[in-house]
Amino acid sequence: MDRIFLIKEEQQGRLSKITSNKQFKHLMARQGYDWLDSYML
Repeated sequence: MDRIFLIKEEQQGRLSKITSNKQFKHLMARQGYDWLDSYML
């Protein structure tokens, strides 16, 4: 299953600097409580 990440425009610069999985793991993902796959997060 593919995922599309939506971000706020002001976060683009910060996210563009990520170059490794280690850096990515320090971020927090959020989604709506009623989304079918929210239990995965």
